[in-house]
Amino acid sequence: MNVTDLVEGCIHHRKKAQNRLYDMYSSRLYGVCLRYSGDRAEAQDILQESFLKIYKNIHTLKFTNEISFYGWMHRITVNTALNHCRDYLKKHQLHETLEFANTETEFNETSVYEDILEHISHEKLLKLIQELPTGYRTIFNLYAFENNTHKEIATALEISVNTSKSQLFKARKMLASRIYKILATNNVKMVI
Repeated sequence: MNVTDLVEGCIHHRKKAQNRLYDMYSSRLYGVCLRYSGDRAEAQDILQESFLKIYKNIHTLKFTNEISFYGWMHRITVNTALNHCRDYLKKHQLHETLEFANTETEFNETSVYEDILEHISHEKLLKLIQELPTGYRTIFNLYAFENNTHKEIATALEISVNTSKSQLFKARKMLASRIYKILATNNVKMVI
């Protein structure tokens, strides 16, 4: 069954098509959910909610090809994860409490991540990202994986641009500290 047939089947609420769509894309979208959630149970909840939204809104899709279809589902999944994060932040009133003076410190993330991945598995790095506090983790994911600007992040999370910058800076700092500990345990020396 090709993607066009799956979409058509889902538009007509055919269970076989919905199940096949879930089977084809759930593991990739679950990985997205894991990046934004604190644990596997929350990621599974986000995934299920995302698929409900996908099934409900699939009739609105301007389908062109599999890549754009996956991009559409990915965006729904990210937005669902952001809603969970936004609700958490509002509930715990963490929005504007985190400011940091030096938000301009940057490093070459690409080369650092490549070096780190030589010594730490993808799974371990994902776990370290999951362990970040919700605000840090959300902004880190939006910036590093979704390529959002601080202005886009601020708008999406209803926070200031400076809060986005400071939380990203603190997320990087916390992540780097945890990575250093792992590398030190393994007697690996790196300069970040």
